[in-house]
Amino acid sequence: MRKRFAALRLARDGLAPALPDTPALVLLNHPSWWDPMVCAILVGRYYRDRDSFAPIADAGLRRYPFLARLGFFGIEPHSVRGAAKFLRIAQAVLARPRGTLWITPQGHFADVRAPIVLEAGVGHLAARLHQGVIVPLALDYAFWNESYPEAFVRFGPLIDLADPQRPDNPADWTALIQQAMQANQDRLTEHVVSRDPARFVALFDGTTGVGGVYDLWRRVKAILTGQRFDPSHDGRAGRAGDAP
Repeated sequence: MRKRFAALRLARDGLAPALPDTPALVLLNHPSWWDPMVCAILVGRYYRDRDSFAPIADAGLRRYPFLARLGFFGIEPHSVRGAAKFLRIAQAVLARPRGTLWITPQGHFADVRAPIVLEAGVGHLAARLHQGVIVPLALDYAFWNESYPEAFVRFGPLIDLADPQRPDNPADWTALIQQAMQANQDRLTEHVVSRDPARFVALFDGTTGVGGVYDLWRRVKAILTGQRFDPSHDGRAGRAGDAP
């Protein structure tokens, strides 16, 4: 990701929550092929002590078999057999004290500008759970000032699965989760549109600059004037590492 992105930014008003010693169901939108890589970075940075798993279509796992090493398990989408397998494995994962399941409940790639619409499976899963938390997670990708895109992340407020006021049927669970994910996505979109880096902390600075003759001339100029060469367009390179 450092080679393909200028930065990975985490919203300051939606930092990674400290999860209790209970199961966690992380639900995120699905705008890009890069989503699993972003989640892998979040797991490595914040949730190394948890057992993380995620479903993926059988065809996708065959195409990218390395994902199995990251905790992905294959299911057959849009079928009764696939739904039954998903619920069986998901419940087994979330029966562990620190079991963590990462799901894209839209069930397909979807643009961040489109309203979030969830498949019914996530509501059926939530209705079967009586302990742990649901963690809304929003992802976005956009070009700011660099020639490479930037990735953006925001966590939403936790939903307590043991809340006595919890919904009592799958449809209501789906509606509640969809509302929480949409609110989180809308807030992240607001931050991304602002193009204000002060609203984020940088998890890493990646590839900046234009390259080629343009950056070669800037590098030579920096050497001749005794200045440090900063390849970024807006002079922000090397500012990562302030994230909690």
